[in-house]
Amino acid sequence: MTNGGAVNKSHTQVDLDVALSVLGTCGGPYGRTLNTGADPVLVEAVGAALADRLREHELDVLVIWDSSDEAVLAHTVANRLEVRVARAFEESGLLFLDQDLVPGARAALLATVWASPRRLSSLALLAGVKRASVVVAAAVFGTAWLATEQDVPTLWLAEEER
Repeated sequence: MTNGGAVNKSHTQVDLDVALSVLGTCGGPYGRTLNTGADPVLVEAVGAALADRLREHELDVLVIWDSSDEAVLAHTVANRLEVRVARAFEESGLLFLDQDLVPGARAALLATVWASPRRLSSLALLAGVKRASVVVAAAVFGTAWLATEQDVPTLWLAEEER
């Protein structure tokens, strides 16, 4: 299988740009998410690329908004980094995490796309209330406003999806 042309002849490396194009995004309860059902090999490639970029931050936990696609992406990243995943959700206007965070834990906030400053700042605040140290906000796709974010360091794999 060539995964839409994303796998080279050796079948060991995936072209990230092609992988992102083939996977695309879909709507989710907290914004656009990577379409993780399209091809698991390509999702693994994207997760590996994110893990490579995040490794230098010596993380303890990834914090995500709770959606199935974000959970799949976070799992692939967390597996490579050997860290936990904490899922945040909103209920009746209140924010919750599905688990306690270890005080002082080094956390990365992860999303396919940080569509608005509110989503990022809300998650950072929640992680901080749980006494984690947010060291980076990571995304598959960068956005214009994310490039100007000053409260937390940011990184992304590709420019905003068109």
